[in-house]
Amino acid sequence: SRVIVGVRHPVHWFESLYNYRIWQKHEKKRFKQKPTLRYLHNNRTDWLGLSTGAARFDLYLKQLGKVPLSTDELQHMTRVNKVDGIMQSTTHHGQYPLKVFLYSMEQIK
Repeated sequence: SRVIVGVRHPVHWFESLYNYRIWQKHEKKRFKQKPTLRYLHNNRTDWLGLSTGAARFDLYLKQLGKVPLSTDELQHMTRVNKVDGIMQSTTHHGQYPLKVFLYSMEQIK
């Protein structure tokens, strides 16, 4: 079988998830102070599964092994964690055997 991957612009994806998390807090009557973008970027933790690093789709796509990576990029992939956008235990350095079709949501509008 083949793999189809659709992506949104990282800023639009982040904005949408941030707004959704704020709405969830409002609906559940949890009026804790919402974090600022600066907090989400500078603090090395996430908030309800949201961090600026989570929008780093390139880290996930690099794991498919469809493009050549420099030594620095490979080393970075082994160092980053969930908040940076990837789990260390899922880092894959080999070539993914299946064909991958990648499209951006902007292409289908």
